[in-house]
Amino acid sequence: MSREKQQVMGKRGASEVSSEQPKPYKKKKKDCVTDEEERSSLHGLSINSRYMEEDLIEHLRRQFSSASAAASPTIRTCRTSANDTAIAATTTNNNNNVTTTSYNNNKHSSPSCENLIDSSPFVHCVLPEFITEDHCLDRLQGELQEVTFNEKNNDLYNFHQSYDLAQHTSPQITAFRKLFYTDVLEWMKKVTNIELTSVVDLFCSIYEYTDVLLCHDDELEGRRIAFILYLVPPWGPSDGGTLDLFTTNEVNQPTKVVKSVIPAWNQFTFFEVSPQSFHQVSEVLSKEKTRLSVSGWFHGPSLPRNPEVGQSSKLPLCPSLESETDLLFEWVNPSYLDLEVQSEIREKFELESEIQLQDFLKPEKYSAVNDAFLQSQIEWVHRGPANQRNYSVAANPGTFPKIIADCLRLLQSEIMFLFLSNLTGLKLHKDAPVSDDDDEDNVSDDTDSHQSPEGRNDKNNNNTNVRIDPQNSRVSAENRKNLGKSQKDGCSSRSSAEAVSVGPNDGPTTTTTTTPSSTSSSSEPAGQQSTKVTNTETSKCSLPAVTSGDSETVKARPEKGTPDNSEASCSHEVRMWSHGSYTLLRDTEAKSADYALDTFLFFGCEGWQPDYGGYISYIVNGEDEELLTVSPAHNSLALVYRDSETLRFVKHINHRITSMPNHKFFDISFIYYE
Repeated sequence: MSREKQQVMGKRGASEVSSEQPKPYKKKKKDCVTDEEERSSLHGLSINSRYMEEDLIEHLRRQFSSASAAASPTIRTCRTSANDTAIAATTTNNNNNVTTTSYNNNKHSSPSCENLIDSSPFVHCVLPEFITEDHCLDRLQGELQEVTFNEKNNDLYNFHQSYDLAQHTSPQITAFRKLFYTDVLEWMKKVTNIELTSVVDLFCSIYEYTDVLLCHDDELEGRRIAFILYLVPPWGPSDGGTLDLFTTNEVNQPTKVVKSVIPAWNQFTFFEVSPQSFHQVSEVLSKEKTRLSVSGWFHGPSLPRNPEVGQSSKLPLCPSLESETDLLFEWVNPSYLDLEVQSEIREKFELESEIQLQDFLKPEKYSAVNDAFLQSQIEWVHRGPANQRNYSVAANPGTFPKIIADCLRLLQSEIMFLFLSNLTGLKLHKDAPVSDDDDEDNVSDDTDSHQSPEGRNDKNNNNTNVRIDPQNSRVSAENRKNLGKSQKDGCSSRSSAEAVSVGPNDGPTTTTTTTPSSTSSSSEPAGQQSTKVTNTETSKCSLPAVTSGDSETVKARPEKGTPDNSEASCSHEVRMWSHGSYTLLRDTEAKSADYALDTFLFFGCEGWQPDYGGYISYIVNGEDEELLTVSPAHNSLALVYRDSETLRFVKHINHRITSMPNHKFFDISFIYYE
């Protein structure tokens, strides 16, 4: 992991998705610094003299030692002392038991020495008016606003951050850096009684409307104390951007936010980095204010850490369900049952390994399912933990309205497995065409992959394709060779955010998947339900393997040359997405990944905009480049074929979703395995 990625992520395996081109971020400087103050600022900065008193340092040291001893990897609740009100105003939200802490911004107030350090939910400390020279902070703020900031945008966060401030030489930044490299470092050693090294990371961060840093623990080799100094305008709970602290359970997984610290000018917050130090910067909700802070880490010997043991996220595998072929014709737009259209879809899919089918369901079926999601009393259950995911799933099939249950029956039906085989060229059904790898044990991959298109066509010109007959519910097929090779066989993967959408009553169109796709007119026939699928021999370039953001169970792919007697299978979830929903990448995710076909059928997302978040991003494990983005789209079925080197996540859904009437959308997510 690169140093730049380590600045924020801690001990995790996420990769940057968007390019991090330097982005200048400038705001109007304050106009309140006098000439005398400007000259005095060159003499440096100092810690508030009250915090430098030996009796207070000793008191803080005892508190820190006691708090560290009290902290344990068991379930804890946040507690506050009546003495805390001497320096802090605390309020508790009775609905979720979150304690909100805000501090007096009066620069002339004297902080209390009582209960400055708390062990719940983990060891942390909040000190108001930390630096004596308040007017110098005005100048520091102005200099920081002139530095170059990089956009930080991936599954975990979205904000702007400077390079390490060690690289900057402006006067006040230099004075600030010197303060933290010397006085604050020595002060922190005394307070924590930790043998900190001279290594100090120091960055400036800017959060604006909808920016966020999701749940993480900051753990990375050598980090011992994390700290933040806020340089913000008057700030309140409604502005968002709070530092939220999580409790953890018996296996050190975050459970819920129990304390929120509201930023304040010249407020210094620090906490011990540990297996329990899960925290987040909540989404900034103010459109007018900027959350500016300087943050970083003091380094020292790391605390021991147990192997990660998280909540199981595996979904059960299910076989296909026997059903009448009529089910497909009752639900699916007739244009997609035209085998000439299916042939075109497959040709595009075998080239790109992904496609998005607009208006997939018949309008009356889509409307009925959509209404059922919005109006029925489905039992929704939260799915976490927060360092992995945050969304709701329909937990009790017994509460499903019949129309939703019927839709699930369609997607799990044997005829749907065969239909998807027709669209993708994958062997998801026993009667689907078989790939070269399954038929010819002795054929060299290299020889196969380098055959000319003409040679492959000559080789397979005796093969027929799947025919679905709605009259007698019978399926017939003959073998088709050379399904195509994966990326491992030398085929380069798709690396743009463009995907092909095929609309009913017209041919394939190319659209950008980060916005809902639209169809264009074409002369393609519609409604033909019994035409042969055209045999296409385009080599398949699979997207690098992705374990879903939910880390579903995957079925082991047999080694080449090993008979596979198992049948195709699937797993699925019915999900609700709303403000604050997301999934995150995990270090261990790629280890259980395998080849699979991801499908997403979206409901209730009319008018969805990419800047709401909520899109599904695919990336190569260990790489920064985004392969594909799938955005929620009205009555759209998205298909993505992935291999064992690709990961996916759902981008955090931000406050902009509140402009939508229902503030939420739904999807039915299926994963199909050959």
